[in-house]
Amino acid sequence: MTSLAESVFPVESVVSFTENGPFRGRTKLLESLKIKECDRFPSRVTGHCNWESIRLIKSHLTETQLKLFRATCFGHFLDVSDMVLSGHFCHHILLRECHVKNADYNTSSLWYHVGNGLIQFSPVEFCLVSGLAFREYSESTPKLFKQKSSRLRRIYFQASNVKVKMIVDWFRNLGPNNKISDDDHVVKLALILFLEMTLVGKDDRTSILYWALELVDDLDAFNKFPWGTFIYSRTFNSLSTCLLGRDDKFKNKFTDDKLEENVDGPVKRKAERYNVYGFVKAFQVWAIEAIPKWVTLGYAARVNNVTPRILKWQCTRIPTYADIQKTVFKFKNVSIEYCCFS
Repeated sequence: MTSLAESVFPVESVVSFTENGPFRGRTKLLESLKIKECDRFPSRVTGHCNWESIRLIKSHLTETQLKLFRATCFGHFLDVSDMVLSGHFCHHILLRECHVKNADYNTSSLWYHVGNGLIQFSPVEFCLVSGLAFREYSESTPKLFKQKSSRLRRIYFQASNVKVKMIVDWFRNLGPNNKISDDDHVVKLALILFLEMTLVGKDDRTSILYWALELVDDLDAFNKFPWGTFIYSRTFNSLSTCLLGRDDKFKNKFTDDKLEENVDGPVKRKAERYNVYGFVKAFQVWAIEAIPKWVTLGYAARVNNVTPRILKWQCTRIPTYADIQKTVFKFKNVSIEYCCFS
């Protein structure tokens, strides 16, 4: 186990975890698919995990401010390579969610049936990919900050309801090599920008997390907060519910005389639409490592061998739903790998 993994997910929190992954030597049996194979459908997926926050931070913070940002709990994300979200790839994985017998390792785990095997996405995998801290915390903690008035909000945002877009616009208007003398304020707002746009991954028309804007004013407390626990919970909730009822909706919505613009090209084709929220790019990186063929086909490339694992990969290609089906998921013997501590 690496020192990074141990620091963000203590050894005692990992149950039966060996060099070859969790549950070595235990029988995991597919119980049922949540969506039957015959009911799978193409889609247009909108992921709200937006990497523009990092581009804004890199282009608008001074060297001093960037150095301060790098020293925070989110600093390592400055080194992430191009990471385009492949909605079709994520959709193919989500379609294969299943119930698994003997899967008592973690109730907050998601299991997927790929080829002839099973792969698991849990807090362990999320931790290894993201490098965010996992610890228990009281759900009442955010509520304590809701009762306070943020100093940063009073100084920079007079509106009673601060939207994510207002934070984005504030940075865009800042311009490169900003002249704001208080480096501390800029870095704190940059942390909120990254948290809202990328980690929480929500629509920019929604309100910010006011308790986080209050928390960031105490930078030490902000850095110690278990963001991995908080963000994984939001990501898990979205991934586990985004397809609920979609298969029935797709069948009822599209008939022979109801066609939609093709998701893969100019020819018309049926497609369902939905949104995913949270840090979905961590889910994508986990899937890349779990299904090596994605790399073999050139859809992703390893750029280095550092940790956390999101820093290892570059994704610039977005294959179509049909191409992914033909080149990856139609094969029952597609190779899968466990995400282990290495």
